[in-house]
Amino acid sequence: MKYIITERQLKLISEQSMTGWGNYVPQGQQKSVVKGWDKALTSHDMNVFLGIVSVLIPVIGPFISSMVGLGDAARHFQEGNKKAATIITLFSLIPLSGKLLGLIPELNQVGVRGSVALAEKLLSKTRLTPVEVQVVKKVATNKNVIQAELKTIEGLLKSVEPSITKYKDRYIQKFGEQKYKQLLSNYISQQINSDQFNQTISKV
Repeated sequence: MKYIITERQLKLISEQSMTGWGNYVPQGQQKSVVKGWDKALTSHDMNVFLGIVSVLIPVIGPFISSMVGLGDAARHFQEGNKKAATIITLFSLIPLSGKLLGLIPELNQVGVRGSVALAEKLLSKTRLTPVEVQVVKKVATNKNVIQAELKTIEGLLKSVEPSITKYKDRYIQKFGEQKYKQLLSNYISQQINSDQFNQTISKV
């Protein structure tokens, strides 16, 4: 199933910043429940969540190019809708990091396609499932750890970017997407170093 983010939803996410979201939520609801969502999710949760997204936007390109299964994120990125692309990529990236997945194990249940659906729900303020609510709340709760880890991952990816650009497609063609995801996850989780990653991905 292909999830489509409407023009109205794209406009919302393009215009909303950490403070912009607060302006979008009616003033009377600023300290209470965000209308349309589960009662466990507040505007504060969304402010913190969108703050993390804003930090990631300037460096989202290498994250998208290094991963697989992010056609929707790549499309939004190419169209200039970087916040939409960033939300999808963030939800898809966390499961590749052992450290972050330990903080938000619910993302394993959501999956890549579910990440696209969750991004759409956040944009349209559609009611979230209990699992989706927990994902957003835990991202907000673990803001500092997530931002620090993303900075580390950014540095790791930069050091192997030439190899990913040169060999990723051929590696996937020969060994499959799952094998590549595992290789990338092992590297991001620092179970292997850059030399080991480069040696492995070049065996095509």
